[in-house]
Amino acid sequence: MGRPRDPRIDARIMRETRRQLRKYGYRGLRVAAVAEAAGVTAPTVRLRWPTKAELVHDAIFTASDESPVPDTGSLVGDVTEAVASTLATYSAPEMKAGLLGLAEDVRRDPELRNRIDGRLRQPAIKAFAALLDRAVARGEIDSLPRASAETLLDVIAGSMVMRVVRHDSSTEGLQEELVDLLLRGIGASPNDATR
Repeated sequence: MGRPRDPRIDARIMRETRRQLRKYGYRGLRVAAVAEAAGVTAPTVRLRWPTKAELVHDAIFTASDESPVPDTGSLVGDVTEAVASTLATYSAPEMKAGLLGLAEDVRRDPELRNRIDGRLRQPAIKAFAALLDRAVARGEIDSLPRASAETLLDVIAGSMVMRVVRHDSSTEGLQEELVDLLLRGIGASPNDATR
């Protein structure tokens, strides 16, 4: 059982992890250095995040965990918010500094991949599926799209990842293009797709 975690300590560790990611990148980040700068011990960090990949994952994705797909009351609003939130997350300097190294570590370790997948990806897929269900219930689309909620989320995230990989690439106009693409793919009427 033990004592409950102190959210202030978690917040300090997350802030420091993001700071060090921006400064040193994924490969240069050291858990012991994060712990020292956050005023805790390395075992304190390891108890919360057993691997560097899990620490970095939570540091770069935590803000997006709270409400990955809000209910705005309309399909257009929900899709726009989902894309805007993802764009903001992937545009952060710590995301750009940490994503590719994190992806490589996760790719090589199936157990780690499963743990991380359960933290963010699976809840996000369920939330996006709920967004689609709401749109059907409101009569905004006739039926669920042929593309799964997972595939639709991959369209959003994949576009963002490509912008991270191409460091010199602008995200100007990307949100509007993705919203339009997704709405058309979901089966929203052309008027809805153009807002």
